[in-house]
Amino acid sequence: MVPTRIFSRIPVLAAMILLTACAADDSFRPMAPETGSMELQTAAAVPDGDRQVASDTTSGYMMVGPQGGNWVIGEHKINFPANSICDMSRTNYFDWGKACTPISTTIRIDVKWWRDAAGHPHVDFAQALRFQPTKRGEVTLYLKDAAAARATNPKINYCPGFGLPCIDESLLDGALATKRDSKGGFVYRIIRHFSGYNVWA
Repeated sequence: MVPTRIFSRIPVLAAMILLTACAADDSFRPMAPETGSMELQTAAAVPDGDRQVASDTTSGYMMVGPQGGNWVIGEHKINFPANSICDMSRTNYFDWGKACTPISTTIRIDVKWWRDAAGHPHVDFAQALRFQPTKRGEVTLYLKDAAAARATNPKINYCPGFGLPCIDESLLDGALATKRDSKGGFVYRIIRHFSGYNVWA
């Protein structure tokens, strides 16, 4: 989540904070790239009967170095291209999408994930990190939501916490629009900073 010291700098962001107990789980593992199967597809909206609502929150962490990599977060995934994570001691958190000095050592990234009352996945990252565009692409988050992946206009919204609502970042930056892999059951998009992300459909 965005740290308290920068909370005062985001008055425009507005109210969804989900606080749940977390259980430690070191289940993260690097994985082979799968982004080739994540293609933008079109499909008609379908009923929401197959959504599964989970009450438990799972937590864990990733140890990610300058080389980046692909990681599994429960049933979700994230891809860090090489040199895409900014060294936060040498950059401003709010310079989203701008060039920065990348990390030179491995860092720990804490994360928890759950499904909200509507059955949509929510993934929350503890560290306030930002990312830069790279020649190999940008950091991409894949959230497993079979119903949303078949809906007409699903969104992965940014959720700053602190009682503020989730927002659709693609309204200001079209590159952050959510795409769908209806066959694999994922919705995915580029992210340029860490906080919370929630599927809306």
